[in-house]
Amino acid sequence: TLLALFNKATQYEAQVHYTGNKYDFATLQDIFKTSLKFSDTFIPSESPIVLDDKSYTENTIYFVNRKDAIQSQIYFLVNGENYATEKEPFIDAFNDYFGGGFSGLVIQEIREYRSMAYSAGARYSIPLLAGKKSIFVGYIGTQADKTIDAIGVFEDLLLSLPQKTERINTIRTSLVQEAFASKPDFRDLSEKMVTWKYQGFYEDPAKFKLESYKNLTFDDLNTFYTKSLQGKPIVICLVGDKKTVDMKKLATYGKIVEVKESILFKK
Repeated sequence: TLLALFNKATQYEAQVHYTGNKYDFATLQDIFKTSLKFSDTFIPSESPIVLDDKSYTENTIYFVNRKDAIQSQIYFLVNGENYATEKEPFIDAFNDYFGGGFSGLVIQEIREYRSMAYSAGARYSIPLLAGKKSIFVGYIGTQADKTIDAIGVFEDLLLSLPQKTERINTIRTSLVQEAFASKPDFRDLSEKMVTWKYQGFYEDPAKFKLESYKNLTFDDLNTFYTKSLQGKPIVICLVGDKKTVDMKKLATYGKIVEVKESILFKK
């Protein structure tokens, strides 16, 4: 079955990325034709296909009950806005401020200050294709008895972004340094260029973003947050033990939809 699917896949038109010291296209073409098996007549490809995320109008909680769960694994999802290249510098700034490793709000507020999580993180995503919607994804791995409190802290961060304006200088410097150091490895460059084109760039994005980074203000970051995230419905995906999670309190954060594990995975 797998071989049949693989053979079907090879009938579609494809991209070939090459890194090496042969520059003559005709020579490379002959090598590829004799070394790789392609179909004589390609099926037109619609790649890349980016599926639209489901939109939500109310807070919703998907709960998977695991009786053996010692910890709770919690994901937060928020529908984002349509992506465009001009938004990317502010997406980068928000991600650095909100979910940026040990200096981000999520780790500091949930893990360091309150010891409510073993691991935590968050990111406002950039889709593969320009014009497609972004999505915000947050994560907490915590002890079962801290589930409700951890959800409360994370939701508070999403509903009302802390205004730590003094951090903007550090964020600005970090983004500028990252732009200078973000040159792709030479073996990855051709694939990276294709990805940039899908997203709407026709040169290295670092050139475009650098000027925005240098002039970045906290108002810019806050404006992005208020337009793209604040007040939007929050979807929570939770895997945990129902006996150790206060379900009544959990219901205050949204409509609970219990999901059977058998629906997610076939044994």
